[in-house]
Amino acid sequence: MNNKEDYVALVSTSEWQTKINGMDIVVIQLKYNPDSFALMVRHVSPELDEEGVANEMQRTIVSSERIKYIHYAYQ
Repeated sequence: MNNKEDYVALVSTSEWQTKINGMDIVVIQLKYNPDSFALMVRHVSPELDEEGVANEMQRTIVSSERIKYIHYAYQ
């Protein structure tokens, strides 16, 4: 993120969606706020299309940029 207002709104909200594309998700909020404007989405189901997830993030968080994927050797 490159916008402090979006970042503050993101980390301070307690209202999160419970489904994305009809699939249940679990949001785990940190007990502290990292000192960078970063959002990490972990354990994304392999059934979800990476581009679809990126598009949804960019649609809902307008200031998001540089989305990167990390592929682990394990599931």
